Amino acid sequence: MSIVIYPASGGWRHSTLTKRGTQMCGRLSGIPADADPDTAKDAATGMVASLDACFFHLGLDVIWQPDEQPGWWTGSVYRINGEPI
Repeated sequence: MSIVIYPASGGWRHSTLTKRGTQMCGRLSGIPADADPDTAKDAATGMVASLDACFFHLGLDVIWQPDEQPGWWTGSVYRINGEPI
């Protein structure tokens, strides 16, 4: 499972892709477009944790990769205990 975040005119946005090919996209709530990337990463990680707590109960977290493309940040979602998703 992976997540991509990027700033847009209306605020930071996310696109999440599951291993089954399902995609979920939207705005990172409350994060303005001029927020720094670390704030947006924290919000996206919190969103993943909240979804996990509501629906999955797997203990999920995000590991963010170094910036490869300016303005886009990619993270891998994994179980905190190291087991595959």
